[in-house]
Amino acid sequence: MFWIGSYWREDEADTAPTAADAAAGAPSVRPAPTRTVATAAIASVLVCAVWPLLAALSDKAAHNPAPVVLDGSNLASRPAGEPTWSPEYMAADATLKGAYTAAGAPVDLNVLYYRNQGPEKRLISSVNRVDLRKQGFRHVASEGRVEEFNGRQLALRETRVKGPQGNYLVWHWHWVDGRFTANDYLGKLWQAKAKLMMHGDDGALLMIATPVGEQPEAARAALRAFLQSNLAPLQSTLEATRER
Repeated sequence: MFWIGSYWREDEADTAPTAADAAAGAPSVRPAPTRTVATAAIASVLVCAVWPLLAALSDKAAHNPAPVVLDGSNLASRPAGEPTWSPEYMAADATLKGAYTAAGAPVDLNVLYYRNQGPEKRLISSVNRVDLRKQGFRHVASEGRVEEFNGRQLALRETRVKGPQGNYLVWHWHWVDGRFTANDYLGKLWQAKAKLMMHGDDGALLMIATPVGEQPEAARAALRAFLQSNLAPLQSTLEATRER
């Protein structure tokens, strides 16, 4: 970019009207920057030709053949069974699921871990859905929230899901390149950067859900209580999985 920009500056200097021209009343008409246009065109062609190769090399270098082992034994809470609700996402390399209790309310945990992502297996994709329509769950509403745990802020999405067994309040966010985000566009950017830096493309979806009635604050209190004890262990679990 700086190389191309230098040509712009050179052409501007070459074609600027001189003091003699101005005194003679010569019209200040600059010729078309032919060299600049040609250089930019060549650079564009080179980028288009080389980019697929660079992308392929990046994918190959970022490939991690190690199997994914997602161990949740370090969580502060212990599951009492399988969750009654799960999202409709592309099949993950590993999952961590369970039915827990926090603040006297049931809390379902779903962690989906992805590695060596491709067209048939993506963490961030338009086909992934929070609701589970096959089992009669429907998305009702969604909004962004920022919660604080142990002095750290966590941006997440809050989604209401209506199902045959009642309504659920769902908090969900992504873990990409060692960081949490609830923004799909930022998550995609972090994924691309991680692959270019040879960090791999490991990522995970984290979702917790609890039944919700007329008082959503009661449901939020249960989700907060669960994360207050388990957010740090969850992050440690993801980091350990990535390092394997």
